[in-house]
Amino acid sequence: MITIPTISEIKARILADIESTTSRTNPTSQKRLIRLIAAGQAGVSYLLYHAIKWVYSQIFPQKSDEEALNWLGSIVNIYRVDAVQTEVYCTVAGTTGEYVQSGWAFTADNGAIYEVQAIVEIIAGVATDVVLECLTAGDIGNLENGAELNDTASHSVIDGIAIVTSTKTSGADQESLESFRDRVVFRYKRRLTGGSPADYYFWGISEPNFTWIGIYSDISIPNTLHIYGKVDNQTDGVPTGGQLTELEYALTYGNDGLKSRKPTGAVLSMHPITIATFDINIVTQDCDADVKALIEADVIAFLPTLEPYQIGVSITRHDTLTNGNISNVADSIAQKYGGVVVSVEITEVFTGSVVQNYTLIGGEFAKVRNITIT
Repeated sequence: MITIPTISEIKARILADIESTTSRTNPTSQKRLIRLIAAGQAGVSYLLYHAIKWVYSQIFPQKSDEEALNWLGSIVNIYRVDAVQTEVYCTVAGTTGEYVQSGWAFTADNGAIYEVQAIVEIIAGVATDVVLECLTAGDIGNLENGAELNDTASHSVIDGIAIVTSTKTSGADQESLESFRDRVVFRYKRRLTGGSPADYYFWGISEPNFTWIGIYSDISIPNTLHIYGKVDNQTDGVPTGGQLTELEYALTYGNDGLKSRKPTGAVLSMHPITIATFDINIVTQDCDADVKALIEADVIAFLPTLEPYQIGVSITRHDTLTNGNISNVADSIAQKYGGVVVSVEITEVFTGSVVQNYTLIGGEFAKVRNITIT
């Protein structure tokens, strides 16, 4: 990006240009006029510099404004995730034989308003599985089971309270602009060629619940690809057999069902991710129980962020668990509260070996089994 000079610098440059092209000495009155014109022109030029820089920045997803980023994303079929409205199931007590009517409104303690989505009969004094949708999209609509919603119009056939029994659809805020920007940049940095690792990656993560796809060529069997999948709705991200079957179909046939994705002759071998578990022992100094609890939470959260490196997909390496990166995570907490991490020991559970570093390969992810902080 260009570096914009200050107004004073632009003014000085204009004066120097005028003086270098003027062959005679200008009287004082003309010099004052020239300085005045130079100051005005410098101000206009300064604004033009900023306008040019703004236009230039819209070309690149890293710097573009929201509207331009939306266009850049649409070119590569990447779109910002919209906010989601909460839907909950409720019970509503009332007069037997009457009905909870569609469109009736209830309000939560935080002021969010919910609307009944369908007519439900009151049987034995209770209408069950009444679906209420929050009129405001986002996290604000999410409620715990047992939460009470108040009838806004005091309808005579109900007691006036709806009690949440379960969640049908969890509300979610619109994807942040920076998260969307990261996904667009991520896509522009990877070249798609109709069967490349990046193709399979983007085809895969476009499927429901899949958040990571691993693609590896079999070194001994020609045209065979090993595909690993990670999801966000199963324990540790390990997909079910049904999810892998759906993923294989999507990688082969695409959304149009015309076998428009996997190249002819390629063989896909589908696998769930695997989990490598570790016991971690951390020795600290001057850390009380509260600080130790914070360290434990951060270390446990750190391990699942590691992922295997993939040529053609990964931009940077983030695939190795080491004493150093565990120590950095723990020490960043300890030092905030006047403590320090003295040592870290990592034990790989499967072999029982103490390791200084462990590199994830294939579809392998990391998880803490036990953590001890002393």
